[in-house]
Amino acid sequence: MYNTISETRENLDEEEEIDVPLSAADVDHVLLPRRSRGPHPATLVVMVSAMLWFVGALTLDGLAPGSGFFPVALAHKLPMPQARDPIISRGNPHLPDLALTFDDGPDPPYTAQILAILQQFRIQATFFCVGRQVEAHPDLVRQEAAAGETIGNHTWSHPSLPALSAPQILAQLTLTSQILQKTIGMRPRFFRPPYGALNVQVLTQVNRLGLTTVLWNDDPRDWSRPGTRVIISRVRSEADNGAIILLHDGGGDRSQTLAALPIIIKALYKRGFRFVTLRQLVADLPPSMVVHGAEANQGPDPGLPFERPPIVALDISARSRQALST
Repeated sequence: MYNTISETRENLDEEEEIDVPLSAADVDHVLLPRRSRGPHPATLVVMVSAMLWFVGALTLDGLAPGSGFFPVALAHKLPMPQARDPIISRGNPHLPDLALTFDDGPDPPYTAQILAILQQFRIQATFFCVGRQVEAHPDLVRQEAAAGETIGNHTWSHPSLPALSAPQILAQLTLTSQILQKTIGMRPRFFRPPYGALNVQVLTQVNRLGLTTVLWNDDPRDWSRPGTRVIISRVRSEADNGAIILLHDGGGDRSQTLAALPIIIKALYKRGFRFVTLRQLVADLPPSMVVHGAEANQGPDPGLPFERPPIVALDISARSRQALST
């Protein structure tokens, strides 16, 4: 696994383009520890209020298994003005639809073999890619795009985003979207935070890029290599209408996931489920299940190139990319 644990949409107002004139030196600078003079008293009041709300929410709803710092149970109830874009952790509970998602790739040889299995069953899935892996294995991402798979943003180096500063978070997201656009000619619409870890600061930066945050509700924890049978059993037991299944094609030995995948697909087909794209899963959600449901169905298809240029542009040097990866 990497240090932390998901196609994206440029849906910010066209007249409100955000100018972030960061140079490579700026990015290098913000990645270094800095002393702070201390926050303004008004800022402290806002921070304390947000903390009290968040702690209260955790107390009432509890943390969903495997969700990191952020309770998946709150994903559809988050009353944050910053969360203008949807936060999705499942599809429509009234439809027998499932979405397969794979994190932490691309990674040979597993990504290519997973693509072959999906093609065999005529299924399309979503791959949440780590930016530095895209840079290292661009041909695999091109294979994903050629197969019609949905490709999402999973940060540049898989850090725990709540532990980073706002400029670092923005750099992680922007650099990954840029390398994807450079590699396959399109920017992602969907984003998945490593470990599912979110806070207000992360969501604020996510919204600056117009990303739709995608979590999950079916997690066999295949990254821990519990055995092929265990992976199959866990996916089957948690599968339900609208399930978003979390699997991994990178970050370590994924031979067990590879062996389990065709059996999982066959078993879920027999139970009457159908596999749909993440875009379709989001489009079929009732408005009550998203933070702001109206925006979930807007924007071009994630399988097509975006016509608009990046709203946030960072000039990040190779040295800066190396700093982000450490």
